[in-house]
Amino acid sequence: VGSAVDVVRFAAALDVPPKPPLLSAARTAETIRRPDTPADDERAAPVFYGLGWMVRPGPRGANLWHVGDMPGTSALVVRVARRHTWTVLFNQRAEDGIAIDRALH
Repeated sequence: VGSAVDVVRFAAALDVPPKPPLLSAARTAETIRRPDTPADDERAAPVFYGLGWMVRPGPRGANLWHVGDMPGTSALVVRVARRHTWTVLFNQRAEDGIAIDRALH
């Protein structure tokens, strides 16, 4: 739970760590590492859940996002391949997820 500015600062800290950094480089890499899975077909999935982030690896870096909601609120934070970070916070809970994501890309 936080303000839009605080959520963006937290996500952006993965790229430009504050002094002192929130996480070490090793811990940051661990949060977006593909989990070990026994099935080969799961390893080929284009999107996976890291430690708190949905991750889509790409040639310029990983796109990361996290969606959350609580009664009466919903939120989305996106970090696009180490270039841009944004968040949206709403004062209502959407039944079908957050539809604004596509428009923001």
